[in-house]
Amino acid sequence: MKKLIYPIIMFNLIVNSISGQIDNNENMEKTGTSAAQFLKIPFDSKGSAMGNTGVSIPGSISSSYWNPAGIATIQQNEFGILNANWLADISIDFFGLLLASSKFGNVGFSIFSLNTPEDDVTTIYQPDGTGEKWRASDISISVSYGKQLSNNFSIGTSLKFIQQKIWHSSANTFAGDIGILFITPFKNTRLGASLSNYGGKMKLSGRDQKLSIDPDQNNQGNVEFVNGSFETNKFDLPLVFRVGISNELFNAKNYEATYSFDAIYPSDGIQYLNLGIETTFVKKYKLRVGLPSFTNENSIEDITFGLGVDQYLTNNSTKIGLDYSLSDFGPLGTVQRIYLNFKF
Repeated sequence: MKKLIYPIIMFNLIVNSISGQIDNNENMEKTGTSAAQFLKIPFDSKGSAMGNTGVSIPGSISSSYWNPAGIATIQQNEFGILNANWLADISIDFFGLLLASSKFGNVGFSIFSLNTPEDDVTTIYQPDGTGEKWRASDISISVSYGKQLSNNFSIGTSLKFIQQKIWHSSANTFAGDIGILFITPFKNTRLGASLSNYGGKMKLSGRDQKLSIDPDQNNQGNVEFVNGSFETNKFDLPLVFRVGISNELFNAKNYEATYSFDAIYPSDGIQYLNLGIETTFVKKYKLRVGLPSFTNENSIEDITFGLGVDQYLTNNSTKIGLDYSLSDFGPLGTVQRIYLNFKF
């Protein structure tokens, strides 16, 4: 319990200072006010198993989702992939490559995509289908950089190209993430903070929005058809500020337990807290559990679980890791993620 006292005090000070800067409408629901909602889907199996926490935990190239500073402490090159079925038969895919350099810092490249299954195009006059197919897809292509400025302090940033497509219409923009990771003098407690998806607005355009209209339907003899187009509004990206702490509750020879506690401040919703715990056995087998959004009474995501294993290959320089997570979304079903990575 003594290990928790200092981190909790620090965490409360940080959260209170941030809360004081939020306006009086902090509890107002802002659902549906931003585009590119796929950017809020975690593609890190470890963090999603620990209740969607990870801003203060260094890990793999996939941990750049929570905090780009987390990649600064990685000491080996890494390659990682993830494929999972999201809700409603939607698929999500992640590919990441990290090049480690103790002198210049670590550079990561990643692609995260979301795709819906194909469906029939229907109209009022052809409810059974026109013979055409439509689908929607989202993609984020990122370049990340992380650097340890000292043994206890790391910084990181990511630049992302973001695109959303639905049939023949699309919207795209650029955004950036920035984060810090600090190992405090209080029992080596880790403190992390990040700001994600700070960038431009998104506006759909494409040939699906073009149409022909009669400018004067009440009179004949005028120009019957004039080319026109529907114009959509510009929507902000889902800006997310995260701050969190983590540390080891126990650290024995063959057993270790780590807690992680994150506070989330989204631009399109109310703030909430996440909690996660990871236990490690003989330094390679991991068991994870978490409580996501446990302070948000409107959240339908329930307790999360996960497993992980790390194993060195025969040359003791290449390491293979496998992480699994299970998230329960109540009436919408469950989501399973399997992340495979190689460090070399």
